[in-house]
Amino acid sequence: MLSLMSSDSIDPILHKPQKDFSPLVSLLHTFSLLGVLGIWFYTEFFFQRPKFTEIEERKILFQEIHHLKEENVKPEYLEIGPLTVPIAASKTSQKKTHSLTLEIALEIQNPNLLPECQTWTPLILDEINSILSEKYFHELNHPYGKYALGLQLTDAINQLMEKKLNLFLPDGLFSELFFNQFLLI
Repeated sequence: MLSLMSSDSIDPILHKPQKDFSPLVSLLHTFSLLGVLGIWFYTEFFFQRPKFTEIEERKILFQEIHHLKEENVKPEYLEIGPLTVPIAASKTSQKKTHSLTLEIALEIQNPNLLPECQTWTPLILDEINSILSEKYFHELNHPYGKYALGLQLTDAINQLMEKKLNLFLPDGLFSELFFNQFLLI
């Protein structure tokens, strides 16, 4: 009777000796592990990846299109107002009416586009009116409400101007919104 424990084991069905591939498999595993470690070592220590982000690339393209250099750009402002808008009554005082008088200055990043933006001032005023008419007195009565309103107005005006000017601006056309007058009555 044949022993199945011998080094040259025989396949019981075909009666052929089986070949031992374990040294070849271990050698293959060793080479693949060395290959992976080599690639990792190369990418970590030798290959220097360039800093590439979509936002950075869009800023560079925007500056190339409009021939801008950040150090030469002096900000200009689009001034809007004074403007008085009725504010929705708060939930506690339904009968009392409130209004907000404000004057804002929008800092434009590309001074070359200022005349074009001035032609769209009526649409900007309409956007400001529609946002302010949905606000309550208690939302605007503390500093965070004023700050949140400034961010909301800046985002809405930037989206409006991107549509009207057919431009993609990475940081928006207007970088800052300043309240020159903010009187809540």
